[in-house]
Amino acid sequence: MAKALLALVMIALLSGCSTASIAPSAYALAQVYESKGLYDKAIETYDKALEKTYSSDLAYNRLVVMAKSSRAFEAAAAAMDGYRKTGEQRLFDLCCLVYRNEGDEQSLIAALESVKEPTDSILLELSQLYIRTGQDSRALEILHGLFQNKVMSVQMLDMLKALEPGSWDALYEYLYSDTTIAEQPAGTSL
Repeated sequence: MAKALLALVMIALLSGCSTASIAPSAYALAQVYESKGLYDKAIETYDKALEKTYSSDLAYNRLVVMAKSSRAFEAAAAAMDGYRKTGEQRLFDLCCLVYRNEGDEQSLIAALESVKEPTDSILLELSQLYIRTGQDSRALEILHGLFQNKVMSVQMLDMLKALEPGSWDALYEYLYSDTTIAEQPAGTSL
């Protein structure tokens, strides 16, 4: 079955079939290669299809396969470049996922800092990264800004308490004296 599918897709790709059928055919063939761990063949299939017609889905799937292969950092850089050009969220998410998986905190910080209008969750993640990389003052700046904007979470309060011992104890004790709040998981908004 797999060999028959490979043959049909290859014929479709090589015979100059209409652009409407290129994307599904290339995707199917690339998925077969990817499932067998043949990442370079899958990427090559996506490349050939993208030469004939551009599809954001094919381009994205190509980056996903690259991220699984030995070309993860290349995929992250291309995803970030695509995000900057298009604003497509899934590209940004892929870039950050690669940096998280690879443990590259500095690249992840750079990616998160590049967001023009970061969400509260991005700011919290940046704060955590700043703390882990010894940039406490930058973390405090973000956390204070969030607090001034009336954003509060258990996770945020834990970071503030750790960075400024004593300054947040009263608020911390007050909030934790309410059993409803004390039982909330980390990251839950208060």
